[in-house]
Amino acid sequence: MFAIDAKGLAMLQMSNHPRKPITAAMYFLMRALPVKPFIARQLEIPSRKNNALQPDKFSTDIKIATRRTADSHVITLWASAPKVRSDAHIVYLHGGGHALQAMPFHRRFAEHLARQTGSYVRLLDFPLPPEAQCTDILEAVRAIYRQLSGDYRQHRFILMGDSAGGGLALSLLQELKGSFAGETKNPDGTVLYSPWLDVGLLALEKDSYHTQKEAILPLAALRKSGARYAGDINMGDARCSPLYGTVDGLGKLQIFISQD
Repeated sequence: MFAIDAKGLAMLQMSNHPRKPITAAMYFLMRALPVKPFIARQLEIPSRKNNALQPDKFSTDIKIATRRTADSHVITLWASAPKVRSDAHIVYLHGGGHALQAMPFHRRFAEHLARQTGSYVRLLDFPLPPEAQCTDILEAVRAIYRQLSGDYRQHRFILMGDSAGGGLALSLLQELKGSFAGETKNPDGTVLYSPWLDVGLLALEKDSYHTQKEAILPLAALRKSGARYAGDINMGDARCSPLYGTVDGLGKLQIFISQD
């Protein structure tokens, strides 16, 4: 369970999500299918036409507003009849292997967040490799966060991200608390779902236990994607691999991971 604040103003019970977790049968089916080669191709030549965040894709009970910047797109959504009311803003950075655009499940999860928490959910459609590199992307999301937090100074902000977006969120948090400290309002809390914290995946070897168990993500393709994301900086730089950055003074931080 995740609470936006101690008063329980907006609670999110993850088990309430209508999608059931992956079953053992589905796991072994995915192991048998050529899922990894498909994902590898997607990461190598990512599509820019999935349209998952187009206005007409959202549920009818969800209200949306859009804002464009020079290189990004912010989709704000809120529920017309949420379970609770909140003044919080959830700034969500989507995952996708540092290559893929937001997917339909990101849209559905954002809608779920809006209904369950009563918050404004800010889905950031930010630039991606190969069109942009880590430092460009981090600068883009930092500029959006600075604008949003400046527009709503009296409101609470929750930084959130999954997978690659979770790593990006942590890099952003480290910068807001570090080299850019004092320039903008800090998040009131941060929530990360299975964040990708080391784009070089230096701790994993091809014959490792977890690599053998992994049913979806191909290690070699991920490393290539991580290298494209890092661009001209070292993959051990905290700006692209927050695992190597400071964890001191980051405020309220929740990380959700899974295990076999």
